[in-house]
Amino acid sequence: MEQTVTPGFFRQLLCVLVLSSTYMITGTSSSWPTVIPKILNDTDVNFILTEQEVNWLISLEPVSSMLVPAMTGILMEVLGPRRLLSLTVMPTVVVWILMAYVPSKVVLFVGRVLIGIFSGSVSTTVSPFTTELTSPQVRGMLGSVRKVFGSAGNLYIYITAAFLPWQLATALNAAPLLLTAVLFFFVKESPYWLVRHGREDDAREALTFLRGPKVDVNVELEKIKMATEDQPLANIREQMNQMKLPSNYKPTLLSFVLYFVSVMGGQCIVLQYTVFLFQLTNIDLDPFRCTIFIGIGGFLSTIASTFIVDLIDRRPLLIVSALVCTICLVLTSLTLSLSIIPNWLIIVFLVIYIVSLNLGPNLLTTIITSEIIPTPVRSLGTSVSSNIYMCSTMLVSVTFPFMVKGISLEFSLLVFAAFNLLLAIIVYRFVPETRGKSLIELQYAFM
Repeated sequence: MEQTVTPGFFRQLLCVLVLSSTYMITGTSSSWPTVIPKILNDTDVNFILTEQEVNWLISLEPVSSMLVPAMTGILMEVLGPRRLLSLTVMPTVVVWILMAYVPSKVVLFVGRVLIGIFSGSVSTTVSPFTTELTSPQVRGMLGSVRKVFGSAGNLYIYITAAFLPWQLATALNAAPLLLTAVLFFFVKESPYWLVRHGREDDAREALTFLRGPKVDVNVELEKIKMATEDQPLANIREQMNQMKLPSNYKPTLLSFVLYFVSVMGGQCIVLQYTVFLFQLTNIDLDPFRCTIFIGIGGFLSTIASTFIVDLIDRRPLLIVSALVCTICLVLTSLTLSLSIIPNWLIIVFLVIYIVSLNLGPNLLTTIITSEIIPTPVRSLGTSVSSNIYMCSTMLVSVTFPFMVKGISLEFSLLVFAAFNLLLAIIVYRFVPETRGKSLIELQYAFM
């Protein structure tokens, strides 16, 4: 009888669910500014936040995460990705509780910096760790699970911020992580990391757990050993020398451009300035309740993306979704400019925008760039790409309030729409189709 289920699928799924649950840190940290309006209106707090301090409080998370990828890469190789993730969880729990119940400007600002560091570490570690744990047949689907937890974190903070005091909404960000900390005992370390560190028996044990006791893991273990011997970890200088080759620097530069343009399309604005965005539009609904619609749309679309990522060609899906994002932002701008259009349609346009974002730019940009960066320069290219993503996020977060004051919200949205259109053009012109192709095939595509 033909086997339809990948051997060890449910064991791999369990491990991926646990390690991906740490991605809630990225979701709750990016959407935590939703509670700031309640802090501003709380007469019991013994401090006052100025407008400039509010802007920095929102932007500190992406600012503090800029230098994290390089540091995380070193720690991941020294400690192992499993241990690094598990050590990130409990400090995050402590920081959320301190931010909630030790209310002061210093605690809030330091807490945002630390949460940004933890968030950057998680977002850098989870993706390659998932790749090294999972079988090729289910790698695309399981690799998308982290985005579901990220969107769940967005929705979680939107709901708690809408119905609870800001202190309790902040403290509750720690609750899901307590369960994650316990479940990490069931996650195995990366077999690739174990082999690189001479722990072959531990690698065999991890593969047996992940693939199932009936599978002969010695074949896969030998392939890992051969890959480690043929392509040992290159230092930065060697990778920089490899970057001189057109087949290496062309796809790497393309990945940099994709990250920058996709972030400049405004994806972080809808998540970080959600309540402020609805307040600026003067919509005839409670801004806090409006954020819940954004959260639900984002959560459901990330679930859908896990099922379609390996079924639909990535290039056309990314082009179409970027164009839909462009149209939604243009329509939102027109609604703000023309009083004849009901302003409640802004919710519809932004929900469609977030759905398209999660089906395309937010997901596929990460997948495509991880596939087109060649193996000889993968660690260097991935690290720099992550830094470009975080620097771009910081740039948009910091400058958005000044854009609104300088050119108005309507024209700011048109600027973001232009970058989404530019993303579609770049993908159409330069990006090859990556679904179903090996990494070697993709390297030849740029020669």
